[in-house]
Amino acid sequence: YSAQRFFDAAHSLGLHPYRLPSANTSGPYTNPYGVQMGPCNFCGYCSGYACYMYSKASPNLNILPALKQAPNFELRSKCHVLRVDLDDTKKRATGVTYVDPAGREVHQPADLVIVAAFQYHNVHLLLLSGIGKPYDPISGDGVVGRNFAYQN
Repeated sequence: YSAQRFFDAAHSLGLHPYRLPSANTSGPYTNPYGVQMGPCNFCGYCSGYACYMYSKASPNLNILPALKQAPNFELRSKCHVLRVDLDDTKKRATGVTYVDPAGREVHQPADLVIVAAFQYHNVHLLLLSGIGKPYDPISGDGVVGRNFAYQN
């Protein structure tokens, strides 16, 4: 209801409101990994906060509970990824380079790399890694960084 009222008010002022992508569940949901999610109650604290309703699609909620049960999974906390390492064709990830808690730069080879950092770091990480074509707002070409917004 409130979103429709905002749309109507903005439209009456000659503005052009648009829908934003959302990764929140509208009802109870169990994902393919068996992880349960609750319905979003539209509290408004999505950006930068954990979801107490477990309704926000994020790797720590949607994938981590399933991964933690895999024998070959290891979570390395307090690390900072510098870049995703690519093969010579620049089409396949081969691992990541990160700084560990002791300040050492570490290369971690991997068969699968999941970019699941904070939302404001993903674009930066993709650009530093040479993944995708950077968005040019003048020409409209490219995708990395297009429609990026930190908070509404």
